[in-house]
Amino acid sequence: MVKVAVSFVNEVLWPEFRELNATLRTHLDSVTTRIIQQAIHGGDAEVEERAAQGTGAAADQGAFALE
Repeated sequence: MVKVAVSFVNEVLWPEFRELNATLRTHLDSVTTRIIQQAIHGGDAEVEERAAQGTGAAADQGAFALE
């Protein structure tokens, strides 16, 4: 525990904390978004979309089959 003047906390410590907190949040949001995108969309380059073959309802509606 440290004894400091209230003015020091209000003028120095709190603004510094808020700035560092904003920077950290921005960084963590960026990293989180990147990781989620890689996990969800990471293998998309290998997916091949081909038109469904046959006479079923899916073929009539233009659905795609992933193989």
